[in-house]
Amino acid sequence: MEKTVGLFRGLRVKLGLRKPIWPWPGISIGRHSYGINENSIDGYRAEDNPLTVGSFCSVAQGVLFLCRATHRMDLVSTRQIALAIAKIEGIDGLGTRGPIVVGHDVWIGARAIIMSGVTIGNGAVIGAGSVVTKDVPPYAIVAGSPARIIRYRFSPDVVDRIQASEWWTWSDERIRDQIKLLTMSGEDFAASFDANISK
Repeated sequence: MEKTVGLFRGLRVKLGLRKPIWPWPGISIGRHSYGINENSIDGYRAEDNPLTVGSFCSVAQGVLFLCRATHRMDLVSTRQIALAIAKIEGIDGLGTRGPIVVGHDVWIGARAIIMSGVTIGNGAVIGAGSVVTKDVPPYAIVAGSPARIIRYRFSPDVVDRIQASEWWTWSDERIRDQIKLLTMSGEDFAASFDANISK
């Protein structure tokens, strides 16, 4: 029985169902976020391309964060021949457009690719297979290659109220106490939260 339990425990880790403990500097993953493992990050180098993922994020299977994977197109060759042939670093290596920042409560669909330098706002949804090359506003739903805004999850007024609540900073105890509030529609949450503030 213990061997069977151990087998499934290992399987959960491989599937990304358990949040790993990151040994790498420059990588920050918020609480209750899942689905990111060492296979999710390509081209990582701590000093110039950190990755920050907020709390309560859902990252599906096969999502790839391309932290440092921009080939130089202004040189004669796009291949890093100085490094590959002459063993000289820093001339034609892979570039980065900057850090990747993922906000709180973001859902990233299966096999999406997030390019370096991108910021994804709170509550955004990234469609499966999307290639995200530009910033994504809070609560936007994007899809495609390159990813484009399909629509927003809520009206601007509701988005402002949800953002103002900053519910992702609440303690687990407070979330348990307010679980009914947090499982309402966005519109009902906004109205109820405003009512509670005014009391």
